[in-house]
Amino acid sequence: MLWPYHIAPWLDLICRNSGSMEPAFERGDLLFLWNSKEQVEAGKIPMFKMANREVPIVHRVLGVH
Repeated sequence: MLWPYHIAPWLDLICRNSGSMEPAFERGDLLFLWNSKEQVEAGKIPMFKMANREVPIVHRVLGVH
């Protein structure tokens, strides 16, 4: 399997491979990710990429300091 799958320069598709976001997202769910200019705030679910990881990280924001 190749993840993430780049659909367009601004849109990626990933398969959720852990259960850490249940019940919002279950293992095996497909997530469509796109670039947004919205501010990050509590309750939002942003995606970010790390230089040493091929698959993006997706987590719910609990709070902003």
